[in-house]
Amino acid sequence: MLNLPGDEWSIEANDAWVKSVADRGMYAYTASPLNFENLWDAAEGRETVYARELRQLTEQYGYKWDGDTLKPPSG
Repeated sequence: MLNLPGDEWSIEANDAWVKSVADRGMYAYTASPLNFENLWDAAEGRETVYARELRQLTEQYGYKWDGDTLKPPSG
């Protein structure tokens, strides 16, 4: 979990954090439910940051689902 003060958080910082998780081959436990509210920001008409993270891990870095955990390609 990335824990930065609000004034230090940015989508670029979050993307770098996701990349660092993938670069280190870490497992990613997904504590939040996979539901519409967690994956789509209806007010803004776009995916949520959570959905973006999941997409990056699966599509960009090759992670695979194993229950509530995303496993790296080497896992």
